[in-house]
Amino acid sequence: MELNQPAQAPQSNFGMPTQPNTGMQFPQSSANQNIPNFNIPSQNLGPVVFDQNELSEMNNIREVYDQLTIALGQVEMQKREINKNEKRTLERLTAIEAQEKVFLDKIVAKYGEGTFDVNTGIFTPKR
Repeated sequence: MELNQPAQAPQSNFGMPTQPNTGMQFPQSSANQNIPNFNIPSQNLGPVVFDQNELSEMNNIREVYDQLTIALGQVEMQKREINKNEKRTLERLTAIEAQEKVFLDKIVAKYGEGTFDVNTGIFTPKR
């Protein structure tokens, strides 16, 4: 295999070369024969220093993430407090329902069954 002769790039099913046409021949492998070359620029393998705009944008994004993390934590704490309040309220509701049942049982025992008008305070027994 000679490395200095220009190579005709084989065509894939997509009509795109499967290898870059760099003037060098590359060994063929069945694994990469049908992969199109999209001419991706070479990557800088060394450290890169971001410019001020990139640093500023990255820092702004990080700040928003920090703010959102704090906000989500506050929401979670509020949800926990709401759950505690809901539990206490349901316990009070259960207690008042029990108190109502005891009261109604006493009224029925004393006056019999009937209806009670909360606006006038008058109990009318069933006949």
